[in-house]
Amino acid sequence: MKRLGLILWQLPQYLLAKILLVIYRPTRYVDDYDRVWWYCSRFPGAISLGSVIIKGFGKGWECLIRHEKGHSIQSLHWGPLYLLVIGLPSILSASFGIRWPYGWPEEQADRLGGNV
Repeated sequence: MKRLGLILWQLPQYLLAKILLVIYRPTRYVDDYDRVWWYCSRFPGAISLGSVIIKGFGKGWECLIRHEKGHSIQSLHWGPLYLLVIGLPSILSASFGIRWPYGWPEEQADRLGGNV
């Protein structure tokens, strides 16, 4: 029952993850306790959506792995608001180098994942 509640809490993220996995066709996955890592050779970086983390092969740095785990922890706290409050600012920050007041999700993800 707890698992179902968590899936419903993070449903928008899981739906987006499913769409991205269909588009990028993963080549392998690793089940890491409470997270599932999908490796997609054509994916241009990394993204955390619920307990699903999608990343490209070229970005295997340990700090990136911890950072994405930090985002998955944020997802637990924010639930349906994660995409708007964390996801959008994070994508803007990563894509365009925009830090302004939206740099906090990235810094918090580093702390939660153990990068600091």
